Amino acid sequence: MSIASAHESASLTANRPAERRLSDLVYGRVLEMIIGGQLPPGQPISELQLTRLLEVSRTPVHEAINRLVKDELVIQQPNRRPVIAAFSAEDVFDVFEVRRILEGATAKKAAEKMDTSVLHELEQLTKAFESDVQEMPPDSRQWIERWADYDELFHRLIAKACGSKRLASDVLRYRLFHRAFNLKHCGTAVLEKAHQEHLNILDAIRNRDPVRATDEMQSHISHFQVYFTENQLNPACDPDVTNL
Repeated sequence: MSIASAHESASLTANRPAERRLSDLVYGRVLEMIIGGQLPPGQPISELQLTRLLEVSRTPVHEAINRLVKDELVIQQPNRRPVIAAFSAEDVFDVFEVRRILEGATAKKAAEKMDTSVLHELEQLTKAFESDVQEMPPDSRQWIERWADYDELFHRLIAKACGSKRLASDVLRYRLFHRAFNLKHCGTAVLEKAHQEHLNILDAIRNRDPVRATDEMQSHISHFQVYFTENQLNPACDPDVTNL
């Protein structure tokens, strides 16, 4: 079984959200493969083969691999092909600890200064998610992907509403990790609880309560921190995946 057959569509150019750079999507797809065990530690990766697999040009693949190297998820040694780095439970914990600190700050600032148009957008976003998943089978890929899209936009809107471009940029960088974990390790029971936590965060922001907004956001991320730290090592990887 090839990597491409493990995904409903290997191409990243189809149905690409306008606000997401192609290199972000390549980064996210490769990260999903690493987290899911399809790219185990020590496996070499090839820019050319990723280009063919994902049906994109060489530039976004090159950019994505450089970011993976910077994030210490890929090891690049001189005159050698890049290889997948080990990714431990401690690494997962650290990623979510950074997120907890950063997004607690964005929630606080958003509660203080979010304008009504963005607040309305968040409210409509949550309602649309609730409506859409009613028609989807629990634990289906469709349900999980719909959650991942909703979750990403929910946190993105709060980050952008905080008033600090640098803080928002740091938050969005770590969002790519979370999306990959969502797609590989979550079921609807966990995500329905997370959605309720979203509603609690939204309520705190709506009521202009920065202390509660901070607490709700940090509690939300802490729950995922524990869950993903315990569940990130997935032994069910495809033994027939060809080297990239």
